[in-house]
Amino acid sequence: MTREDNALGMLRATNAIQRESPGRTVIMDGLSVGNEVVDEMVWAGVGQPVHADSPSVVSH
Repeated sequence: MTREDNALGMLRATNAIQRESPGRTVIMDGLSVGNEVVDEMVWAGVGQPVHADSPSVVSH
């Protein structure tokens, strides 16, 4: 999946959530197991809790 495909999917999900619950804060995970900010979604006002560790070593 490309970054653009990921951003399009997240934008669709964000829009659907906000249609049902206007004003709700949407939190999405970043790329690379949450280690990279999705710059393409910054303008959408979503929260992105980027990991500062390597959880994949434990969880994957």
